[in-house]
Amino acid sequence: IDTIFPTELRHQSEEILAKTKLPYQINLFSGVEHGFSVRADLSVKQNLYAKEQAFLQAAAWFDFYL
Repeated sequence: IDTIFPTELRHQSEEILAKTKLPYQINLFSGVEHGFSVRADLSVKQNLYAKEQAFLQAAAWFDFYL
């Protein structure tokens, strides 16, 4: 559970983003902590997977929209 960006705040953020009518993407990875992509223990398979997928998804989003 992400104590910095909990479910309720994520849902509020989604509502705000939806109102902008601009493209957005929210990715949710279970089993990893907030900030997993910069301070994860990459010897843990789930952390490594989430970090790599977050990077690939962000790069694909920027490639498409920019």
